[in-house]
Amino acid sequence: MAIGVLVVKVRAGAPAAAESTADESRASCRVSVPAEREHEVTPSRPPPRPEPPSEPEKAAEPPGENPAATIAEQMVEANRLYDRGDYEAASRAAEEILAKDPANVKTLRIATSSACILGDADKARGHYDKLPASDQEQIARRCRRYGVEF
Repeated sequence: MAIGVLVVKVRAGAPAAAESTADESRASCRVSVPAEREHEVTPSRPPPRPEPPSEPEKAAEPPGENPAATIAEQMVEANRLYDRGDYEAASRAAEEILAKDPANVKTLRIATSSACILGDADKARGHYDKLPASDQEQIARRCRRYGVEF
């Protein structure tokens, strides 16, 4: 722990305390900072803030496409549509994802189940065959409720 030292010098021959003004007494005072703490003195003005990095220019997007939407974002949307009961939109969203990532198991489940609910047995069969065996059993039970057998 460092302790600061305050040194006050009084001028020799200064007028009596009653006659001195505040300005004179301030002028005769000096604050001394130990040499080891000189570098710790904070500046009176904060340093300027650096400017945030600029974003690179983006190429013009083809109409109807959203390259910012990642597969993960698309999967969330497909799942949301399915949970909301919009099976046609969920099926379309799942097909878009599967065009980019044909082995995406979660999306295959959405696509298969949506096709079963919509009564499209051929589309459901195409997706069902790509599912792992552990998922096929569960999807087969679900699809049976809608009259689709595998």
